Amino acid sequence: MRLIEQYDNIVQAEDAAEKLRVLGILTHISFKNSYGISRASTGAIKVGLWAVLDFQYKDACSVLTKSKHVVTSGLSEEELMKMESEAKEASVKFFNGILIKVGFSVAIVIGVLLFAYSKIA
Repeated sequence: MRLIEQYDNIVQAEDAAEKLRVLGILTHISFKNSYGISRASTGAIKVGLWAVLDFQYKDACSVLTKSKHVVTSGLSEEELMKMESEAKEASVKFFNGILIKVGFSVAIVIGVLLFAYSKIA
């Protein structure tokens, strides 16, 4: 992933992301949630627009700076949807794995504490 540009306004970042998405360029807006909650409390004073695929970075920058740029690295709608779906699945698997490990660890700690308490009492 490579940073295309930073924006002071979330709407500008979303507009640029949509313009790139229509052309088959996969993007991500960082700090979107932090920016929306409260910039003062989260420290997110800007949002970043990122090219998810490194090979699309130059096209993305050119589209946003040159009005007549022709995209050569664009993906089809099907390819974009497949990549987004795979990313969501990977994210869910990752966080489920963490939850299982944390839950198992908490259960072990509780078991050890209960065992130690039963020996004392």
